Amino acid sequence: MGCHAVYGSMQSQKSTSQSLRYRRRQPEKSLLYQAIAQNIDGFIHARAEEGRDLPPYVIKEFNEYLKCGRLECGFVRVRCSSCEDEFPVALSCKKRGFCPSCTGKRMVETSAHLVDNILPVAPYRQWIVTLPVPLRFWCATNRKLRSKVHRIIIKTIESYYKTAAESRGISDPQTGAVTFVQHFGSALNFNLHYHILFLDGVYSKDGKRFYEITDLANANVEQIIASIAGKIIKHCQKLGLISDDPEQIQNLKMDELFEENSVITAALQASIKGRIAFGERAGEYVRYLGSGLGFMEEVPLAKGHLCYSQNGFTVHAATHVAVHARKKLEKLIKYIARPPLAAHRLSKTSDGLLAYKLKTPFADGKTHVVLSPMELLEKLVAIIPPPKTHNTKYSGVFGPHHELRKNLILNPNIKKGFCKKEVDGVDEDKKPNYSWSKLLARSFKYDLETCPICGGELTCKNSDLI
Repeated sequence: MGCHAVYGSMQSQKSTSQSLRYRRRQPEKSLLYQAIAQNIDGFIHARAEEGRDLPPYVIKEFNEYLKCGRLECGFVRVRCSSCEDEFPVALSCKKRGFCPSCTGKRMVETSAHLVDNILPVAPYRQWIVTLPVPLRFWCATNRKLRSKVHRIIIKTIESYYKTAAESRGISDPQTGAVTFVQHFGSALNFNLHYHILFLDGVYSKDGKRFYEITDLANANVEQIIASIAGKIIKHCQKLGLISDDPEQIQNLKMDELFEENSVITAALQASIKGRIAFGERAGEYVRYLGSGLGFMEEVPLAKGHLCYSQNGFTVHAATHVAVHARKKLEKLIKYIARPPLAAHRLSKTSDGLLAYKLKTPFADGKTHVVLSPMELLEKLVAIIPPPKTHNTKYSGVFGPHHELRKNLILNPNIKKGFCKKEVDGVDEDKKPNYSWSKLLARSFKYDLETCPICGGELTCKNSDLI
């Protein structure tokens, strides 16, 4: 069903399930929707005139977003089985690029699935690893390099936990992690980096006992980032991407999608550098509001407890979740699986430009990134993930082929998104593990299965949608 619902109060003295009524969220009134609707045709035409057509998956992302939450583009009629009150609920686009509603739904679904079905009751630590600017582009356009970089990061952090466990006499320790690959920064720029949720400890070889590793120190993080940076730089040197001799430097072969679509490559390069790729301001830096001077990439990264930078790499490992803090764990997962764009942070300036508020001000005082509507579309193009790009990766004991996985995760028979129900040996149609109404209730405490008037059961023709 479509997206974030907006609710109005009806009877303040009644229970929550009888005091709230669904109202369509009206996406067409938002600045984001209007900017896309009014400029997308011109943007597509301008790129075509340059001989750089947008690939079909990008055009589809925009077209589907413009249908999301619109009753005229599809809806289900929800009806109360008791009082027969009924109302329409608009369908959603279900895309994963930038739609604030549908990416928000994915965030809630992912966090619920991991906390309910995957992650065992244990302590966890978030590791954030950012990459140097050139490496972001290389990894974005070459899947093999991106996978290699991820493996180096995982193996290095995993080595810390295993070494610490072995020093305590634990033989063949096992640990695991879930990686969220983020493609965006707070300024709508392309910024490939990793949020990794690691078990803060190890399991015994047979998986029957867990040993918490609680003594992570600054010296450990310093060693980890030195190892990550050294191994990745060495691999890039092997590929010929880095060399003391400029004549020996080679261009990394890009994936076919980027070789064939120069518009995506240009948008990526400009977004990573904080510049504009197309139009009359092509090549210029993105504009900002605030008291600071300079540009985004010049802002020094803040270093603190369990946070180190080296050779353009940064590792931050200060966020820890205790064993039974499941609500805190779910909140953390929502943060690291969050949407790339928040529509409420977009406003219009007095001269008709769009100002996107930064999540937190930059160290030099900048508070907003300023874009024209066409520049906004360009930035969205850069952060739309290509088809078949996996942004959530499971490692160690959480890996799909690890022998301990089925014994450690909470519900090994449930897969994210859908599960099949078997009746008399025959598979029925797929049923969603988390209906849209349950996700709304979990995230916003609103009940879309109970009538707000009489408390009866709400149903629709396709019961999987509510």
